[in-house]
Amino acid sequence: MASLDYTVTTLPVPWPGKRNTHPIRSRFKTRWSDTLSILAREIRHLGGQKVEIACDVQGRHLRNDGQLRADARPGYPVVLSFIVDGQRLQFPCDTFSWWQDNLYAIAKALEALRMVERYGVSKTSQYAGFKALPSQTGATMTTDAAVAVIIAGTLYTEREVLNDAGIAKAAVRAAVHRTHPDRNNGQRIEYDRVDAARRVLSSHHGVSL
Repeated sequence: MASLDYTVTTLPVPWPGKRNTHPIRSRFKTRWSDTLSILAREIRHLGGQKVEIACDVQGRHLRNDGQLRADARPGYPVVLSFIVDGQRLQFPCDTFSWWQDNLYAIAKALEALRMVERYGVSKTSQYAGFKALPSQTGATMTTDAAVAVIIAGTLYTEREVLNDAGIAKAAVRAAVHRTHPDRNNGQRIEYDRVDAARRVLSSHHGVSL
């Protein structure tokens, strides 16, 4: 059974398109290990790297190693993303009421796309619609979203970052260090989101962070 090397992140904002506010209960009968196995196979087929599973959780529910804490209870929306040929592809799903069922649906969708490709449809036409979600900019990012970006993977809390400029500055520095392109093979997607969040929080505190 193939294993999937991935990290968990907070849910990106904004959600692509209109959010489904009435998720349904799925009829899937599957195990978490099966979902990860399918994803590992399909992402390997695409040559994907740096796999992220974005869940509807707060940053405090993420461990320093990029996995969910034991007490985490993710909401139902989920976004799978990975890098192919320098481009981060993102696959959102909010159809079902359990986040693992939504991830399984994404896994089966990737599997189905590969079958379509096998019968003569080019990969480019099948996957082009999943190129990176619009990046959240400082002009549109909410304060809550900025906090989520900055504290992802740290032990800082939302209240601390919102109420204490000194703690906010320390959290920003940690986020910049974690996402700097020099540490991520030149990739700037997360680094740019952190910079946008930094500007929002600087405005919130009235100081440069």
